[in-house]
Formats: sequence, structure tokens, C-alpha cells
Amino acid sequence: MKVVMKRVDEVLPYGKNPRRNAKAVDAVAESIRQFGWRQPIVVDKELVIIVGHTRWLAAQKMGIEKVPVVVATDLSPDKVKAYRLADNKTNELAEWDVGLLSAELKELSEAGWGDFSSLAFSTTEVDQLLSPLAEKVFEAARPTLASAAQEQIEEPEEQAPPRDYINEEIEDDDEPHQVDETKDSITTYRADATFSAGNWLGFPDVLPGMLWDGDIRRVYIKDADVAPTQLISWSSVGVDDRMRGHVINFYADDHRFEHAIWDNAITFLDKMAVIRPEALVMPDFSTWTDEPTAFNIWNTYRARWCSRYWQEAGHKIIPNINLCDEASWEWIFLGYPPSIPTAMVQCRNGFDDKAKQVFCRGMHEWCKRIKTKKIFVYGGEHREWLEPNLPKGPEYVWFISYHKARKDAGLF
Repeated sequence: MKVVMKRVDEVLPYGKNPRRNAKAVDAVAESIRQFGWRQPIVVDKELVIIVGHTRWLAAQKMGIEKVPVVVATDLSPDKVKAYRLADNKTNELAEWDVGLLSAELKELSEAGWGDFSSLAFSTTEVDQLLSPLAEKVFEAARPTLASAAQEQIEEPEEQAPPRDYINEEIEDDDEPHQVDETKDSITTYRADATFSAGNWLGFPDVLPGMLWDGDIRRVYIKDADVAPTQLISWSSVGVDDRMRGHVINFYADDHRFEHAIWDNAITFLDKMAVIRPEALVMPDFSTWTDEPTAFNIWNTYRARWCSRYWQEAGHKIIPNINLCDEASWEWIFLGYPPSIPTAMVQCRNGFDDKAKQVFCRGMHEWCKRIKTKKIFVYGGEHREWLEPNLPKGPEYVWFISYHKARKDAGLF
């Protein structure tokens, strides 16, 4: 096989090439930059491309003047046409051994290889392949690796987040509520919506543009105590105008809001559309160190799903720092952007020394992985021991819990 150098403008594309190459050009160009030109373009005796259209397009984009080619003078016109089709089709037939592929990527990662985009793998694929459950997660998540990679090669244009739900008319079986006709119309969405996820567990991505950046003055404890932007515990009042313009949290036993916000997600959204709270805190579906990992992952998924669902309906969200043991750090931060304006954490009752250590280590890990400007701490009665052990950087705003506030105020 004789390889010769030809000017790029001497080499001609095949006008009826059935393969669409445009999305792969940037990835191939990056590969040539990283590894050099390792595979020649195959042309016929008229210098029309048989194999190598994408490499030829990449060379043009990179400003390369001459490219290596092999002139296939021994092929008849029919064989040229057949070879062109066969080369494109046979690339689709190969499959990956995900276990071996995962091991290869892990070795590259451990060696300090940081730019996997040069290998044409998407960020999502790399996360899946580097996970401990690579074979199960990756195989279940993809149609084929080739098609998934092809879709990710071209940088998508900036656009509004995809709406994967379906508009649906809902008959509210609760008491009717009054709609403020001066406000935007209320839209209801299906409760079985699925959302985009750039992580290997499929936690819905939190939308950075729908995160709340504001201030909270105090915890709501009684109707007469009206202050701008109070923190209202969802289980402490009825779903009514007392919530309008305030921040609602979901710190209660799971069964208190299991039915209301999970099983009847559409009805809950209808009510929030009327009340129009200032923001909603990500619901605190429990994670516990003594529960199976599958249980904790499921509850984390549900919390993220509700948050993304509410964001899609136009509500601002405050992420809830729902900390678990160190084993959960592998997945509990998935789906968050690298920085957020505000977050909230519940400092739970019943801390022993071990639980205190786990909580504080988790807070340090959160601030290490996610830059946060302000963290609201619900459970300020624990401030004395907690504050000296918190990571430096965020501003901390302290609130004693609703029940402690009411007790201190002599309300029960």
C-alpha cells in the first residue's frame, strides 16, 4: 500500500455519499490534533474519496494543506461503490465490551487523562463508564454507544430546557380554589414526566436558571406574625394564602408529604400556582445511614424529580443538602451544577457524637464539591456545637425549627 501526500483541494468528495458526517467533524479534528494523522484517506483514480470524508472535512477545518491518501487504482467502479458502503456499515456492527472499556477509561483517568471529549465520549457516557455499576448502568442507558456518541459530538445550541411532560387537563377533586385572573394562566402537567439527566443514575438535572437567590427573615410561627419572606414549614399550616410570597420547606416525616407532593404531584402544582410562593425547598425525602443504598437512592431521585418538576412549572427552588454517610458521596451530589446561590440543610434532632461527625463531614464535602454563596440552617438550636465545625466560605443563616420556635414563644 503506497501512501502519497495530496493537496486538500485536489481530493474530491463523493457527491452522493449517503453518510452524514457533519456532526463528527469536530471530534475527528480533535483526534488529529491529539494523536496526529494516523489513517490515510482512500480515493479512486480520479481522487474522489472512497473512505475518509470526515477526515477530509476535518483537515479543511484545521487548515491542513496536504493530507495522506491511498489511491485505489485496482478497484472497479462497482467495487469502489460497494467498498464505500461496506466501510460505513461495518463500523456500526461492532459492539463494546463495557467491562473492558470501563477498565481502559479508568486507567486513562488514573493516569491523569482529563479530556475524554477527544475520544468522542460524552460526559454522560464517561460518568456511566467510570461508575462502579458501569456494565449494568451503561448498557441500560444507551441505545448503542455509537449513536449516543454521535449525538453528543456536535455542541448543541443554547436553548430552553426540554419539556418532557405532556399538557393535560386535570379535574381537581379537592375544594375549589380562587384563581387570581390578573396572574398568568395556570398550567397543569403530567405527574409521570421524565427529565434530562447528565449523570449515571438518572437524577433529573437541577436547572441553574431556576434556583432562588434571596433572603429569609424568620421562621413562621403564628398567623399574626407577618414578615417579608418567612420560612414556612409545609406541614405547619394549611395550603392557603399564608404561604403566598414566602419560602416553603418540607421538613417533616416523609409520610406527611408522600401523598400530597409525590402521589398527587399535579394537584400540588395546581395549588402552588394559585398560592405562588417565593420559592420551594427541595423536599426532604429521608436518607439514612442504616437504610439500604437502594432506598436512599430512590428517595434522592424523588427529591430531585419533584424539584425539577416544580422548576419546569415556573417555581424557583432551593436545593436541600440531604446528607447521608460517606458511602453516599459517590452519587448524592449528582445532578447539581458546580455552584449555586443558596441551599438549605436540616440539622436533625437526636444527634450522637458519631452522627455529628457524619453531618459535619458531609457539609465539608458539599462545600468542596459545590460552591454555595449562602446556606440556610434549619435547626439553629444546634448552632453552638455545629457552627465551629462548619466549612468556611458560605454565609450561614440560622433558623430554629418551627416546633422549637413555637415552644420558645409559649404557643404550646
